[in-house]
This record gives sequence, structure tokens and C-alpha cells, in this order.
Amino acid sequence: MSSDLIEIKARTKTGVVQTFSVSEILEINGKPYQSSQDFSDLREHMIHMDGRLSALETIISKGN
Repeated sequence: MSSDLIEIKARTKTGVVQTFSVSEILEINGKPYQSSQDFSDLREHMIHMDGRLSALETIISKGN
């Protein structure tokens, strides 16, 4: 067994708590799973771009 496994703990329909060890999460409720880390990276990129846009707006407004 690899040490790179993800441990998931879930409650089944019958109320039993079951632990699963998986190598990758592919889907949840039929929808592709996207790691929260992916969203964090996107958020950081958006903040970076917003800072650049704000700087450009400031430069443009001072030119008028």
C-alpha cells in the first residue's frame, strides 16, 4: 500500500461511518472533483491580476 493515499471518512445511507483509502478523488455526485488547492491558486492569480489592473487604472487616471 502506498503512503500517497488519501483517507476519506464518510457516513453511509445506513448511518455507518466508513473510512476509505484512495489514490485520487475523481468525482463527487457525478461531477468532476476539483481540489480546493486549485481554487486557492486561482484566487491568488485573480488577486495578482486585480493589483495590476488597479495600478493601471491609477496610472491612467493621473494622466487625465
